[in-house]
Amino acid sequence: MTVWLPAVEAAGETGAAALPAGSLSGVRAMIVLDDPDTAASLGKLLELEGASTVMLAGADTVLAALEAEVVDVLICDVGSSGIDAATITAHLRSDPRLANLRSVAVTANDTEANRRAARETGFDAHVSKPVDFQTLVRVLRDLLPALRR
Repeated sequence: MTVWLPAVEAAGETGAAALPAGSLSGVRAMIVLDDPDTAASLGKLLELEGASTVMLAGADTVLAALEAEVVDVLICDVGSSGIDAATITAHLRSDPRLANLRSVAVTANDTEANRRAARETGFDAHVSKPVDFQTLVRVLRDLLPALRR
């Protein structure tokens, strides 16, 4: 088990801690994982990086949630039950309101076939389970220019 805690610079005179360079401040993330405890932990860690998060219990609710919530990035377990990756990305690409939304596929195996399948179905990036938080943050920071549009 690896525990990762972000370093925070000392508070200035205002009492507010400075966010590290390249933080995820202002990024709104929707997290859809098959394990609610993992989703909650990941959400809390992203919040420590400055992001705001919305957690969903399963992929079957993601399409309705995207209609109700405005988010910048979807982090979705494409192996979870309820809906397949192609259906999710087809919805993302067909709705002009979601044109700038970025998506990260989470899969059980980090194989070239899974990475290729995620790209072919329209996901912008891929991470494997168990999700390495530092890898996910790096992926999200790489997507930041698109997220900040």
